[in-house]
Amino acid sequence: MTGPYAHFAELLGSARNILVLTHDNPDPDTFAAGMAILRLAAVIVPRARVTLGYDGIIGRVENQAMVTLLRVPLVPYRELRRRRFDLTILVDTQFGSGNNPLRERPSKLMVFDHHPPRRFREYDFSHLDEAAAATALLLVPYLDHFGIPLDRSLATALVYALRTETLDLQRDCNRMTEEVYVRCFRLASKKMLGRIEHARHPPVYFQTLRYALGHTSRFSTVLVTRCDEAPNPEFIPEVCELLLRCEGVRWVLAVGRYQGTLYLSIRTTSTRRSAGRVMKALVHGVGSGGGHVQTAGGKIVLDPAIPEHYSTIRDQLCQRFLGLLGKSGERGVAFVDEAESKPA
Repeated sequence: MTGPYAHFAELLGSARNILVLTHDNPDPDTFAAGMAILRLAAVIVPRARVTLGYDGIIGRVENQAMVTLLRVPLVPYRELRRRRFDLTILVDTQFGSGNNPLRERPSKLMVFDHHPPRRFREYDFSHLDEAAAATALLLVPYLDHFGIPLDRSLATALVYALRTETLDLQRDCNRMTEEVYVRCFRLASKKMLGRIEHARHPPVYFQTLRYALGHTSRFSTVLVTRCDEAPNPEFIPEVCELLLRCEGVRWVLAVGRYQGTLYLSIRTTSTRRSAGRVMKALVHGVGSGGGHVQTAGGKIVLDPAIPEHYSTIRDQLCQRFLGLLGKSGERGVAFVDEAESKPA
């Protein structure tokens, strides 16, 4: 065995205590990618102790349902700080990206990610491919190469990961993505998929959604929404996705705060300008962020000593976003008029 698969197996086989680490506030793609690495490790190095860790919270009810129903063995990073690992594998994130808890480079570091490569490249093994629709998709050839069949749980995870990453195969989707999706769908549990996709929301979700809709402004084809006090960080991109479905809208920015951090999300239907690059320009010098052509996220840690820090920087970011899209000086209109929204 030669090439990248041999290098991957050699590095994995040399470890006895392995940490697979997702990005903060993990999503279905990280769950599926992590599950795939756990399967690979179980075959290649069966005596190793492998831990799937994460930082932040699992906020969306669909993601909570996925973790519960598919029994994803996640461990909070705070419980792992004192443990020593001889190999760390990052999934759907990169060292220095600002969206994972690693502050110092581990002794051995591996990465699988479909986001644009960062300047840091000192990995012991890396598989970076921004053309891939999902990070989990990168792991499927490894499973095939080592003769590891897809079980129902992993197939279900892959199907849901691909659905969420591609908006049901309509975004960043190519032939390989479709082939893997069809293959996994045949093996997946349709009942579990239904329970994940239709998980029930708590009342606060609808209360916060109403607030966000009431604090959304429209600038012709652009929407800017303030979620402000979000129930979880993932609520912000969820609102972004929802608003992008409005007729005539091409760009959406959602801003909100959760536990001392300001979170941003951008969604667009455009392919002429990258949402990821717009996000990087938006948070340059004040936070971290990035993404893909049509999706992007970012965050800024707020100063607790300045109570008005959030509202000040939120308004500055909204104006900067409009400027980046050539909307400076344009007057916005309320997206939802309270008077008109009442039933007749």
